[in-house]
Amino acid sequence: MQEYVEERTIAISVKAAKLSGKVLAAACKKVFAEIAKQQEAAKRPKGRQSVRKLMNHHGGKSAMKYVGAPKDFDRIAKEFHVDYAFHKTGPGHYLLFFKADQIFVTGTSRYSQQQVLQASGIRQGGNLFLLNKHQAASAITEQLPYVESVRIRRQLPNALHIEITECAHPLALEQDGAVWLLNGSGKLIDKLQPGQGESCPLVTGLTLTSPQLNRLAVPDNADKWDTLRQLWQQLLSKDMAGSVQSIDLEDPSRITLRYLDRFDVVLRTDDDLDYRLNYLAAVVQRLDGSDQGTIQWDKDGKARFIPD
Repeated sequence: MQEYVEERTIAISVKAAKLSGKVLAAACKKVFAEIAKQQEAAKRPKGRQSVRKLMNHHGGKSAMKYVGAPKDFDRIAKEFHVDYAFHKTGPGHYLLFFKADQIFVTGTSRYSQQQVLQASGIRQGGNLFLLNKHQAASAITEQLPYVESVRIRRQLPNALHIEITECAHPLALEQDGAVWLLNGSGKLIDKLQPGQGESCPLVTGLTLTSPQLNRLAVPDNADKWDTLRQLWQQLLSKDMAGSVQSIDLEDPSRITLRYLDRFDVVLRTDDDLDYRLNYLAAVVQRLDGSDQGTIQWDKDGKARFIPD
């Protein structure tokens, strides 16, 4: 009887100042450990399998009641590469077992991961691949005022990534013994005591009607409100919002902007704000770092700097 022996060659590249037997042994040990890890992963059952095989997987497991035909769920599970198993409890009734998922929350400094998950209704180890992402994102923005936007992404095979964008530059408006903070969309995100929120640009010349926390602001003057929102969105998009100390809307025909705590910038409400703000940035760049005063535009559209 002739025996056939299959031979396999593995090339190992080692970078070292001096290749000793000890270094070579350590390198081989690391390579063999990686090979064993890959072989173990290859042997692990994928997709739909028996409950016993699934329970032999490393990591946590979850279960839920399932009513219907397993083949309907198979299509969903195949799309998201889920490892799962069915246990029949009655006609058309099953217990669905699957690997517990991991959830990652990023982008938030104000709220903890636990607060975000509690607001979303997402449960650690729950059924993440059947999650209604839009409903969860809406719940987060509704319950956590400083959150401006949420993006929820499934990371195959068994992870969920919740990306939070918080309000970095809120506006402040003092009214009736309270300081209200507004985000770029006009939502009231916080109610502070007078003297607080000093780092936020203070808006004057505008009054809110029955302000309520975590609700869109209702202004007494729609034109001023539209002007403020357009101006603030332009400032945010140009990374200029952090340099604004106040916005005065007392005069219905113009806006006075305190900028860099050195300049009073006078804009007309019918100005092309995109153009004017770009012009402002160019003017400030040409001025000396110690200059202070007023910047305004004449009837010919030319910027004028009037020193203090």
